[in-house]
Amino acid sequence: MKSNPNLKDSDGDGLLDGQPVMKGTEKIAPKDPEPMIVNGPAGLWKEQIRQVRSGSRVAHDLDSWYEFDPGFSWNILDWNWSEIFTGLGSRALMFRMDEKGIAVHSQFNTWQSIGGYNDLYDLIFHIGTAGNMRQKKLEFSCNGEDYMIWAWRGDYLNLGSGAEIGIYTNPKRLEIPYTPIGMDHWEVDKSCALSMKLYLYNYYSSTDIDNIFCWEPEEPQWWITGFNPDFDKPKAKDMILIGEIDFKEDMEMYEALEVAISDNDDENTNTKYLIFDEDGHTVWFMWGDY
Repeated sequence: MKSNPNLKDSDGDGLLDGQPVMKGTEKIAPKDPEPMIVNGPAGLWKEQIRQVRSGSRVAHDLDSWYEFDPGFSWNILDWNWSEIFTGLGSRALMFRMDEKGIAVHSQFNTWQSIGGYNDLYDLIFHIGTAGNMRQKKLEFSCNGEDYMIWAWRGDYLNLGSGAEIGIYTNPKRLEIPYTPIGMDHWEVDKSCALSMKLYLYNYYSSTDIDNIFCWEPEEPQWWITGFNPDFDKPKAKDMILIGEIDFKEDMEMYEALEVAISDNDDENTNTKYLIFDEDGHTVWFMWGDY
């Protein structure tokens, strides 16, 4: 059997058989691709749907800079250095608080777009956090152009628990002189920006799930991020990122990504994290250590 005809949700994972989960006219969770098999960690889709329906932690707009109380006194040892570094760091990175005052996020026009990205940055990230980070790369080609969807989650030091998804293109080969070491350096093309949403959770069990942030920006993104300094003891292994990338403005990219994932995922290392919504040309991304 592919489903239980007596139930709307045969496997009880929160995703409905044969139709998406809706909030009014908004699709907030995809149609269950495997109605008899629980998708993702037990209870997480239900919590995600509850959070979005509630809306109490769902932010849509950027607001002010991160505000902090340094606690200045005559004794600098009494100063709140964690707050100071968070405030100064977020400003240097051009991250702003959302209107809910829950997390800081990157802006569309920001200096990070100049530098692009490569594996060396991930190595520095890994060393700087003593391995308390995770990264996932989804590479594909469309109309002769190469693309990379790059995702991260983990310990962002004074920014606390965080996650990111970026879209990169046009890789250039970099060779380190006098060594056999080389890597691809990926560039940013803001015209590739897509409508994206990003959510982050600490998952301990089906009945013990903490929402770190829910970020649904109104404008398209080439790099969507969220960092919550209140969750200041990050453990990447406990974090689960949920992302939504809407390809309705570029259905060819959607189809190219779907083909690339299905053709090059013999060990199921990516397909188990992804749901392709053929009706809306949206990719849903639930990624964690499970």
